[in-house]
Amino acid sequence: MSVAQKFVVLFVLFWISALVSHVLLSSLLFCVGGLYFKKDISGILFIIVYFLSITCIVLQPPTVEEVKFPLCGEVIQHKDGYVLLKIKHQQVALFMDHTLNYKDEVCVSGTFKASSRRSNFFYNPIEKWVMTNHHIGSINDVIVHETSSKNSLKGKILHRALSLEQSEHIVDFLFYKNVETTSFFGVLLLSSGLQYTYFLYTLKQLLSKFMHKEITHVILMGFWLLFGAVWGFDFIWWRVFLTTSCCMFVKNRSVYLPLAYFVLLIMFFSRASHVAFVFPMFFQLFFSFQKTNIFQRALIITLLQHVLLYSSNLFMVFFFALFRHVSGVLYIFSWLVLIFPIFLPTYNRFYLMITTLPQISSFIQVGRFSLVLSLIIAIWTVANGFYSKYYRFGGVLLLLIHFLLIRYPLYDMVLFLNVGQADAALVTKAFNKKTMMIDVGRSSNHVIVSQTLKGLGIASLNHIVISHDDDDHSGGLNDLLTLSSNTQVHLTKEDVIDESLYFQVLNKSYQGEDDNDNSVIGVVQSGSLTFLFLGDLYQQGERNLIREYPNLQVDVVKLGHHGSKTSTSKQLVANVQPTFAIISAEKKVYGHPHIQTLKTLAQHKVIALDTETFGDIAFVSLFNRDFILTSSGLFGIIK
Repeated sequence: MSVAQKFVVLFVLFWISALVSHVLLSSLLFCVGGLYFKKDISGILFIIVYFLSITCIVLQPPTVEEVKFPLCGEVIQHKDGYVLLKIKHQQVALFMDHTLNYKDEVCVSGTFKASSRRSNFFYNPIEKWVMTNHHIGSINDVIVHETSSKNSLKGKILHRALSLEQSEHIVDFLFYKNVETTSFFGVLLLSSGLQYTYFLYTLKQLLSKFMHKEITHVILMGFWLLFGAVWGFDFIWWRVFLTTSCCMFVKNRSVYLPLAYFVLLIMFFSRASHVAFVFPMFFQLFFSFQKTNIFQRALIITLLQHVLLYSSNLFMVFFFALFRHVSGVLYIFSWLVLIFPIFLPTYNRFYLMITTLPQISSFIQVGRFSLVLSLIIAIWTVANGFYSKYYRFGGVLLLLIHFLLIRYPLYDMVLFLNVGQADAALVTKAFNKKTMMIDVGRSSNHVIVSQTLKGLGIASLNHIVISHDDDDHSGGLNDLLTLSSNTQVHLTKEDVIDESLYFQVLNKSYQGEDDNDNSVIGVVQSGSLTFLFLGDLYQQGERNLIREYPNLQVDVVKLGHHGSKTSTSKQLVANVQPTFAIISAEKKVYGHPHIQTLKTLAQHKVIALDTETFGDIAFVSLFNRDFILTSSGLFGIIK
């Protein structure tokens, strides 16, 4: 049967599968039929369905869960002052002092705070964790109504580990999964669960020396089932189980791997975009078609790092196999130390050496790669034709152009980040030649700020301007400086002049009544647009600004004090005549923006854009044209 005839049969299977109501079950029925055709199209079919699933996840609107007390569930994670409770298919965090342990059952009530989901151009790892784990929120002021201790084996092992001196590293690694998240080793390898795969591989190699292959597989599966019963049947456990057990029934690797990930996708639909799903899946699928050389493997790993983490570590890329073995050795070593505590000091030195490898800047490249374009390059990489020098040159050239356009963009941009009830704005010049942030949000906003910088290909900022020392404007400064150590920080009313970048301060001589009213006020030019940043300036400060600059007119104004009624006077709006007003606020916190502020803007026909509604708001200047686009999907041409 030719490939064309096979696709005709699949087309018929598709319409039969359409009769099934559940979209993923329908896809499974359709694709299992495709597996009959072996490796011709089984992997391609899975990738198609996988991307359809990702689209469903992205387009799925956030839901607000109704919580009824008391909540009863099982403890699946705990630390000092913190408990993670599983309630059916959901999770909730309890902030409390406790003596609970793994698998204990508890009923609680308290003050519930639902998890929120913000719109940004770049994903927030914390929000992704909330979404993939069905984490509905947290409870403070916890009242415990009922507890039932299960005295689980996992809890006993934890107590054993905690009883050892200087055991925090082994506890973090085995139980809390708290390995340093800035480390590529921690994020890419340990979060993916590759240490478990290596552990089973090592065990398989040992057993195969004494037993037949079939008996070895049975023993491995029995051991893994026992491990799951003790440690928990979580997502990574199921991934390892399915990818290992399917080979016992289907010998063709290019068939059983798609089948295993099909089943995993149905079981854990919300985790389809998680690093623990994506990285092992693409790594195994691409390399199941044919043998690959070191160049092809390095290129695939680089693409995956830039898609998942917005950055790549060349040291990790070329020594990936070594680090994969190291993760497995560290995992085996952890269990040996629990049995023989005498090796704990050696373990701690080995752990610190691996997880705190120096981040050599010349080895690290940043920028978010397009998932679609990366897939095209990856398929090109594993294709037979890639061995031709022309194909090889074309693939590398496409990757290089993609990287250069991210790292050295052709446009100027002013980006207002959606950081809730806080302020953070980014100013970039073409080719990322000069970059500056005006306020950096709270410390809790650090993750999304750093993700945005990495995604845009900004390894280090040139300047940071802090309007005033309030937590919602400067709280994330120290965290940001750990990533941008060479950045010039401006805390006083001084102009910033650096080649094409010019931030002109407009209230150098003004002394406000308090820190808010004494905010640094300035203008920035981007393309043909002029931007006015007002910090938390009060109306008194606005009147002084009008007196000093009576002819000041701007295109975009970042409203003072998050749209509060203490700012945004009619005189200011009438004088500067903005087209757009940016409001960085979160309604449920202080009720900003105030209704009076919105009325003032409407009276003067100013377009109000708040980050809570529109998400990140970017003004882009390219080829003498100015555009506006938001993470919520708004796009427009300004001039």
